[in-house]
Amino acid sequence: MRRVIDNFVELAERISSFTFKSSETLRTQNSGCHHVTVFLRPTFFKEETDQYSSSITVILPNPTGSAIEISKYATKALKMIFKEGYLYKKIRSSAFIFCSGDEKNCKLI
Repeated sequence: MRRVIDNFVELAERISSFTFKSSETLRTQNSGCHHVTVFLRPTFFKEETDQYSSSITVILPNPTGSAIEISKYATKALKMIFKEGYLYKKIRSSAFIFCSGDEKNCKLI
């Protein structure tokens, strides 16, 4: 069972882990992403606590498969939606709008 998280630093570490794994996949496919979406979800089973969930999509300036770049933008996205005082059960990031390594234009896959 996953534990709840209530601080930004730990959530940012988790987002970095997810984005590093995603970027490995992108690089093995010789691809890059142009959008990153970050999702925050509370623990719905603790009714006595306030509930807050949110998501945001950030458009990267250039398609990339770089773990550092994707993580940087995912963390910026997290900063935009994170609110102190809530217990979060799930945090996820998704990278999408994929491009092959030699394409300048991206297409939704």
